[in-house]
Amino acid sequence: MSVNPGKILPYVDYVEAMRKPLLSPAMWKWDDIENQLYSSDSDRRHLVTLGHPELEEEASAVHDLAIVIQVIKPGEKSNLHRHGPWAIHFVVRGEGYTAINDEKYHWGFGDTVLTPAWTYHEHVNTSETEDAILYTFQNSPALSRSNNLFREEPAGLPPKHVLQKDDPNQSFQPEPPVTANNDVTNWK
Repeated sequence: MSVNPGKILPYVDYVEAMRKPLLSPAMWKWDDIENQLYSSDSDRRHLVTLGHPELEEEASAVHDLAIVIQVIKPGEKSNLHRHGPWAIHFVVRGEGYTAINDEKYHWGFGDTVLTPAWTYHEHVNTSETEDAILYTFQNSPALSRSNNLFREEPAGLPPKHVLQKDDPNQSFQPEPPVTANNDVTNWK
């Protein structure tokens, strides 16, 4: 196995490399968001994300924050799943609950629910007539930059490394350790 030589930078060069231009203001109009929400059909749920035009590579609203907006139809529930990012859900329409690790957190307009990172959860719209809309803030861009973005959906399948582009079905299944001697455990 070859090893890439590491880079050694003077501190002033490091500081200069860390400088990033400030983002310009951006605005997303509700009419545009709502039109996209009801015209998209991803994973049977209507989902859109807000992306800053200067952050196209990151597909995020700001450097470390993603904003996902989803519609949950009357009587509908999402797949039980879990993911690496934490998620803060703001309810902007409807009523229902988010079940997190088998405990129900009932919500309605104006409520906020935190789903901690890597917890099993599902969202349920309990209305028979009204759509529920959740604005969700997640730290997924930060996890993406550290190559640490995983998702398990539906629950029970092997977690998938979301960033693996060449194989969308790539599962995260590390090889079991192999003991080379009594002092050191090596991973394959």
